[in-house]
Amino acid sequence: MKFKIAIMLLMVLFLTTGCDFNPYNIEDLLLPPKLSDEQQYIDAALSESIKGNYNLVYPRSGEYKSAFIMKDIDGDDMEEAIAFYRKNNSLSNTSSLRITFLNKDTDNDKWYCEYDLDARAGSGVDKLIFVSCDNKVYIAVTYDNSASTDNILKIYAYSNDSVEEIFSTNCIDFTAYDMNLDGTDEIIYMSALPYGDNENYTRTKATMIRINDGGVETMADTYMNSSTTSYLNMYNGFVGNNTPAIYLDAQIGNRFEGTEILMVIGNELVNMMSDDSVELFLNTYRMYGYSSMDLDSDKIYEIPSFITVPGYENVSEDERLYYINWQNYERGELVKKFITYVDYPFGYLLNVPEEWLSKVTVKLDKENNELSFYEYKDASNESAKILFTIKVFTRTDWESQKDTSAYNLITYGGGQLVYTCKVYKNSTQYDVSLSDVTNMFGLLESH
Repeated sequence: MKFKIAIMLLMVLFLTTGCDFNPYNIEDLLLPPKLSDEQQYIDAALSESIKGNYNLVYPRSGEYKSAFIMKDIDGDDMEEAIAFYRKNNSLSNTSSLRITFLNKDTDNDKWYCEYDLDARAGSGVDKLIFVSCDNKVYIAVTYDNSASTDNILKIYAYSNDSVEEIFSTNCIDFTAYDMNLDGTDEIIYMSALPYGDNENYTRTKATMIRINDGGVETMADTYMNSSTTSYLNMYNGFVGNNTPAIYLDAQIGNRFEGTEILMVIGNELVNMMSDDSVELFLNTYRMYGYSSMDLDSDKIYEIPSFITVPGYENVSEDERLYYINWQNYERGELVKKFITYVDYPFGYLLNVPEEWLSKVTVKLDKENNELSFYEYKDASNESAKILFTIKVFTRTDWESQKDTSAYNLITYGGGQLVYTCKVYKNSTQYDVSLSDVTNMFGLLESH
């Protein structure tokens, strides 16, 4: 089975460029993307409206990260545009963040600025989500909060007559999802609230709200696990076949990460990894930086845990290699789904058999961009037989046949990388064919 799973943005930038080859020493700059032709027309309309210098502000996360976000908000079968900007102020080093709505005059095929509002928030935009409710589309945005480490969540109602801010609150993160299968989106946001008698002690609470008749009402809430220090990701998915669930990757201290799961049971919002489920939550603990992922695109997220590759038990943590055991949450348990070896810098994984966990080891050669699998004998592994090697070439080296004769093509990457394999026949019970390796192999992709 082939997999495509998410990797960090820096890895994506590397795979789509092609300068320095060794990704283990990658340094890159994040530059705003170039505007499309249509976006340039929208930008011209914004410039005409502002009549001064300004800087576009891009959402940092979520599905919508472009300068101009296109969506049919009012149901007229024509897309409007939303943009965030700060106007340059020669008299001050700061300027307020603004949100603007642009529309297109179909008579003269020209964009114009329809509404422009002071965001009344910090200097940056974290995320924008469109919320379907009341047979309308609402706009939910989180902004930086200059007075706090939390964000500010604001919800806007758009119509042909006006744009109205209908809700505002501090929050850590949020998502929109039809949690109770009633055909409309609920909004679930995380916030840190005072807890107990000590006003300086806070606990994170998840609150589920809905938009009703143009207003906002609270439906349910629940406390999150007290071990969590912050949240890294929120994913809309399912548990089982069709039960909506939100997966939250949580930071625990400075070195570890875990996963909490929110579901609606009856009319209650329930954290399946609450303080009442300590042992289950502990089973999701892993090193910081490894997120839950939907490996097989079924919207049921897999939660990673780590198994040390044989022979690496006694080396330093920085040198240790791991297989990853991917588990699904099912009826109060974590159930094994896949076992992989993942090479994050080069953007690929191998789905390996379970019996390899104690019988097959791995050698990483960073200098030559090679990853080799061996039958495991003992800690020295001196007499171990090699099974196969994955080698990554640049497209230039591969097409010029520079030192490529011993390797067979697995696949081309999306950028300058070519993934190849050399298979050895050493008469071990773990021997594989090129076809086997190709079927085990999968590319990582951005989420």
